[in-house]
Amino acid sequence: MTSILDAGLPAAFLVPRWPPDAGGLARAAARLARGLATRLPVEALVPDPSLPAGAIAETVDGAMRVVRFGAGRREDVQRTWFELLAARGPYALVHAVYVSETGFPAAHAARYLNIPCLLAARGNDLDRDAFRGDRQAGLLAALGWADVVVGVSAELASRARALGARRALAIPNGVSTGRFRPLPPDPALAARLGVAGAAPLIAFVGEARPKKGLATMLAAFARIRAAHPAARLWLIGGVRADGRPILEAFATAHPADAAAVTVQPPVDADDLPALLALADLCWHPSDRDGLPNALLEAMACGKVTVGARVGGIPDVLDVPGLAELLIPPSDPAALAGLTAALVADQDRVASLAAAGRARVEAAFTPEAEVERYWALYGELVGR
Repeated sequence: MTSILDAGLPAAFLVPRWPPDAGGLARAAARLARGLATRLPVEALVPDPSLPAGAIAETVDGAMRVVRFGAGRREDVQRTWFELLAARGPYALVHAVYVSETGFPAAHAARYLNIPCLLAARGNDLDRDAFRGDRQAGLLAALGWADVVVGVSAELASRARALGARRALAIPNGVSTGRFRPLPPDPALAARLGVAGAAPLIAFVGEARPKKGLATMLAAFARIRAAHPAARLWLIGGVRADGRPILEAFATAHPADAAAVTVQPPVDADDLPALLALADLCWHPSDRDGLPNALLEAMACGKVTVGARVGGIPDVLDVPGLAELLIPPSDPAALAGLTAALVADQDRVASLAAAGRARVEAAFTPEAEVERYWALYGELVGR
């Protein structure tokens, strides 16, 4: 590649959360960092609320070093990121994930240190935080200063340009089709988890909350149960605090239907394929989204997934053979109608499932994601 990359300087990788923290952001960031660490050293700088302010805890995993630091308020976290970048370098470049939290200290430090800066937008950092008064100024400054902004979807790249990014492009997430793969259903596991006998068993993976279409799912599920009283909705990943009032209101209005909703706490990613093997199909009817890992993981596991036409979901599904799985956002009738049609046509489900896994294998692998970022690294450092 370039002389600076060949010199072995690490990439500084700023990310707000890291495994074992729950959520797709932590998993996706760690997966990408580990992939890039096969090409050059990577130093991940991660705030850890369990550490006292000023404390540092380091772990080494091959060519990747994870530096956890203690800091209290948001401004203290951002200041510590800046100070660590200045003190621990030199770095080949700064790669910051989730722009509204990491962007300002990353772009500010990169300008101060005269090194390239890549910002990676995930979803809420642009579609929600751009309108938050406490985050807007730093977000806009970071977008304008960065050498390049990468969105996980075409929609996010377009949003970054509209907010002032000098250059923006899309690089989608990747998921391992070896780790996430179709498995035969385990009846004993279904009984243990309380979902045995469901017909159909509809799964949603992730933290159920308003932006993920929780209200749409519940309203659609009530419609499904009217025709399929043995149906069950399985929320794998729990319900976030802002989603609990929605679930409570549903339980008040539809107690029998609410009794058929199973809330599953977050599970380890390695356990997810066995759980998905029990489901008849999956839902992802978000109101807003980036490019959800849960969508790609379910498709890789051979599960037909109905998604809303928002964010990066059309980047995955709006292709021949899968486009029929897209519905308008906030449309319970469309979600229930398509689900009922799928339940009634298992040959169609099998065909869509095979097409979905093939789509992930062709376009959304970790190897493809790493290759595109590595090419971008070479371009940035070579300037």
